[in-house]
Amino acid sequence: MRTPRSQLALSPSMYIDPRDASSPAGTDAVVSWWVTSPATGTPLERALEEFVPGWLEEIWRFEAVHFFPYS
Repeated sequence: MRTPRSQLALSPSMYIDPRDASSPAGTDAVVSWWVTSPATGTPLERALEEFVPGWLEEIWRFEAVHFFPYS
């Protein structure tokens, strides 16, 4: 079974990068993530806003994540 082209869009996307000179002191990682336009303002985006910080702490064991450009 083939996946319809309309369902091939990547959403969400996330980057987890090491801290750099511009990161706040004590930062473990710099994270940016987003959903594509069709998912903006949807329950998917809200669920990710709730899920991602805890996932990074519990699974990745980061204690201080800098969410760029949001924090």
